[in-house]
Amino acid sequence: MVTIHDFQQQVVRTDRRPPKDKTRTAVLGVFGELGSLMSEFKKRRREGPGYTSFNMNLVEEAGDLLWYFTALGLDLGLDLHRLVSLVWKAEISPDETFRELAGRAVLQSSETVPDQWLLAATRAGEIARAANREIAGDQLREALVNGMRDAIAAIQASKISLSKAAASNMEKSFT
Repeated sequence: MVTIHDFQQQVVRTDRRPPKDKTRTAVLGVFGELGSLMSEFKKRRREGPGYTSFNMNLVEEAGDLLWYFTALGLDLGLDLHRLVSLVWKAEISPDETFRELAGRAVLQSSETVPDQWLLAATRAGEIARAANREIAGDQLREALVNGMRDAIAAIQASKISLSKAAASNMEKSFT
């Protein structure tokens, strides 16, 4: 079982972002991985049940999104357990597993909308806007927390396993 601490350590160990441009690269990664997840849903709508790699691709892309959220949080001085504590609005231990985290109450998105993924994309845009304006500190952290909350709400609503996503990303790092 992957703990929050283990996942963060893996992000630190596998981080190859240029030191000069780490935060910008993490923001682009959040935006890109969320776009990849949305693209999977688009392909499924277009292809129907014949799109057989749908579930596997969702898990992989969700793991990559978790990686970039973690990296961005670290850039902003937030360990992953602190970031998920802010997202869930509860104290979460670094030793908690992603399975335990997923067992907590399902996150409610910040707004009632017909499409959780479009809301998550909106939040990713807010992260990008804050980073592009070089808004440091609290405003960019707030955008990150809101973006991660709405992305995880969409992930949960889509029945994507956070535990499998984290494990998939960890396995990919070792191959």
